[in-house]
Amino acid sequence: MSIAGNGDIKQRLQERFEYVRKGFFPEWDPQGLWKATFDPDRPPRGICLKYQREIIVSVAGNDDELDRTLIHEICHAHYSNHGLKWQALMIAAAGSARKLGRNILADDILFELVRYQITPKIM
Repeated sequence: MSIAGNGDIKQRLQERFEYVRKGFFPEWDPQGLWKATFDPDRPPRGICLKYQREIIVSVAGNDDELDRTLIHEICHAHYSNHGLKWQALMIAAAGSARKLGRNILADDILFELVRYQITPKIM
């Protein structure tokens, strides 16, 4: 998907953020204190700044890619690392995606999860 300008992605990001928040994490952030911002120069795809209550996204791909990035980072709002509790949230999000008929998104979430499970830990 091509993006005409940063204003377009910022609006789209807010729409996707609300969709993911309500559809995948309905009990998370009930007061709406968290925000999502777009910064194309910030690697990696996204980052969760827990103490600022901010998720910064640097990708502007299709809805599946953007939603997957938001889901990944919202899971980090709960758990900082990619440990078992974080993985359980990702699995639950994949299940929610299937219930919503978002099978490609569900597969993408699970594929990403598998990458974290098989990545060797570097000390």
